Amino acid sequence: MIQGLNELLKKRFHITIHNQDLLDEAFTQASYVNEHPNQNLKFYERIEFLGDAVMQLVVSEYIYKRYPKLPQGRLTRLRAAMVNEDSFASFARECTFDKYIRLGKGEEKAHARNVTRCYVTFLNPLLVLCTLIKEWNPSLPFLIR
Repeated sequence: MIQGLNELLKKRFHITIHNQDLLDEAFTQASYVNEHPNQNLKFYERIEFLGDAVMQLVVSEYIYKRYPKLPQGRLTRLRAAMVNEDSFASFARECTFDKYIRLGKGEEKAHARNVTRCYVTFLNPLLVLCTLIKEWNPSLPFLIR
């Protein structure tokens, strides 16, 4: 179990994730799971699959509502500017999320924790978890038929 992350989320963002297993999964890299085969751990990639789509949708909805007079082309460019590695990495660093990422020994030796892509990789699953706890479901019944 990752200690302190839920407390940080609650204190800083008023978010409590009740499913500790999902939170641990969101901050665990495959190399860590491979080094701990007897712990029955999961790693972030399945959650990240949703994260990319959720990130696009959340940012799209925000700018759509925030800028009601902008045409589609400008909205698309604005979203691209907002959804980028550098801005997400900066936010994740500021939040000290890197302290909670579980990496394998090789990744630690390679200083992967300090790589921009590492921050972004673990921010997407966190967004998914926040979305899940709010029970936000953008799917429309006709889309899932």
